[in-house]
Amino acid sequence: MRKQTVLIVALGVACALCWVFRDMWKRLHRTGMLDEQIVYVETVDPALRPGAHVLDANNAFFTVTKAEPNRVEVHWSPSHIHAKHPTCRVKRLDGPSTSVMGTVNGESQYPILIDTGCTLGMIVNDVVALETRLGLYPIPTELGSGIGGLCHIEQLDVGDMTILSAPCCYQCGHYERRAFGQRTQQEKQVILGLNLMRRFRYLLIDHNAREVEFGLHQSFAPDPNQSWHRFPLALEAPSGREPHAIAEIPIAGQIRRVIIDTAADWNLYISRNVWEELSRQVDIVETSPSRSKMSHGWTDVERVIVERFRIGQRTLPRAIIAVVDESAGWKRDQLLLGMDNFADTAVTLDFEHGSFQVRNPRGGQPRNAD
Repeated sequence: MRKQTVLIVALGVACALCWVFRDMWKRLHRTGMLDEQIVYVETVDPALRPGAHVLDANNAFFTVTKAEPNRVEVHWSPSHIHAKHPTCRVKRLDGPSTSVMGTVNGESQYPILIDTGCTLGMIVNDVVALETRLGLYPIPTELGSGIGGLCHIEQLDVGDMTILSAPCCYQCGHYERRAFGQRTQQEKQVILGLNLMRRFRYLLIDHNAREVEFGLHQSFAPDPNQSWHRFPLALEAPSGREPHAIAEIPIAGQIRRVIIDTAADWNLYISRNVWEELSRQVDIVETSPSRSKMSHGWTDVERVIVERFRIGQRTLPRAIIAVVDESAGWKRDQLLLGMDNFADTAVTLDFEHGSFQVRNPRGGQPRNAD
């Protein structure tokens, strides 16, 4: 009899514990603590950490001639790009953004983000700056994008291409993956921006072959058996700032000036002011508050799903548009075109001839925007 009582009590306690555990599990799921999260972590300036290699304002790599609020003038020593062949073609890493692998200073490998939406030449996050012990020069002013100052990368190798002493900045932050509130991975990243990309004759991103090609000493010459749609492309620097790659391309039946961003995941990023007009020309399926991953942290956006989205000479069955408020630093007329529009084909930024080209996945004869 006593054994039966003990058994009944044990079963009752086990059932109660199971119920409590199940309730706690549901609560944790609702709070998102059990989900893997990607967070942006702002950190102390790497140049201020013990043991940091801090450079003088006048060094062998650059000279800071002016450092005022919101304005920094730097004279960089000449940089060089070498390659064994006229073009350099490398494998594209898995993921939505355009990334390849590269080696910093002949030692450590890191993902290299090809970001034509970034107007600077090169940026490293704080993790890379510390791991590779780069020479750092902190800037006591706001440069934007979480940038803390200037740094020197002696050599960056991508495929058989070598970039020597390119102008570079460092960030005071990085993204992390976290689960159960604990860090599981730190993002280590080098960004190649437009101010460096423009030194190539062209940049080809082939999503089908999962490859990226840099045209160093050879003009872009597409396969004559392929059809490419061509749109005007220009490098424009508003108010004397660093240039943007701006293409003129039809969107929803109207030719629009858009910034080509090879690092943008979604189809279109657009200011609230422009969205008020464009929203009347697209088929909206759903809108919801969301966040978009930018180089310097998450930005609140309105995520809009549309159907039958017309871009260039193609119509996508479904597209995602991020509507960004001016409070996030966006201009009233800003439009940014992401690579998800061309996930089934290839695109080329032909800097030499001023054209943005999109390969026709269905073949046919080459066509211009006009």
